[in-house]
Amino acid sequence: MIRNILEEYQLPTISDGELDGIIKTNYLSSADHAYLIGNQYFFKEDVDISYFFKERLVEIIANNEGIPTVQTEYVKAGPYYGELTQNFHQEGYNYYRGEEILAHYSKEYQVNNLGTIAEALRTSFKVSNEDLKRIMDQFLHRLLLDILTMQSDRTSNGWEIEESPHGDIDLTPLFDSNKSFQNYQLHGNQEPFKIKLDFDVMSTNLSTYEKIEYLLAHVSSDIVMYWDSLLEKYPPMMIKTYLQKIQKEVSLDCREYMNQILDDYTVHYSILVNMKERRRGVER
Repeated sequence: MIRNILEEYQLPTISDGELDGIIKTNYLSSADHAYLIGNQYFFKEDVDISYFFKERLVEIIANNEGIPTVQTEYVKAGPYYGELTQNFHQEGYNYYRGEEILAHYSKEYQVNNLGTIAEALRTSFKVSNEDLKRIMDQFLHRLLLDILTMQSDRTSNGWEIEESPHGDIDLTPLFDSNKSFQNYQLHGNQEPFKIKLDFDVMSTNLSTYEKIEYLLAHVSSDIVMYWDSLLEKYPPMMIKTYLQKIQKEVSLDCREYMNQILDDYTVHYSILVNMKERRRGVER
């Protein structure tokens, strides 16, 4: 059921589209605004529920794969519906957006790729080779998740590094994943979705599915096996099951959104499976 956060947190009612007594703050990017609730949650009003479905779908799959995410709910605040999202920032920690880290490392445009990120982290922080490898492995697994879920907005503003009071660094939980599960090619665009976190400089100018083939040709056999396991675990019928679960969470009739998400993913999934079969045929 949809929670009423005004009642639950004993907050004032909404007047003139504002949450009285709650700080309005920039959230995730300068284009987005949210209300900070008790320094624990952000509430973004008037969020398209299709975006919520996509965010929750990514959360479910990511959590299955051991990738931490910022937890999101669809809630009500007075007459407004929107997303309630955890504030994952911890007191005493420093947080750096990817855009800030990469800009400090290089003034070049379009440097949001794994190779450049590794060098930027090595330059900007006192990070051991072991910790850097661990973080870059996390990046690679998240990139595969983005590819599976058709993520079109993993720009340098879509990932963040946290630094502990002792100087240790790590990736923050995955956030801002609602621009996923949409095949723009089916709706008139040239590309099905945009991979904005590239593998390396050479992959930058390739088309979407060329990038995927390039990536799988340049990673270890263990990563390829992991990718193949993702395809086995998340066929369209599994995505349909997750969508039905999310619909029960919000108790709203969202069949139109669900069908669109499922249709777009089914086309994408079939292409990925065909790529896998061609690759295995070449290997044989």
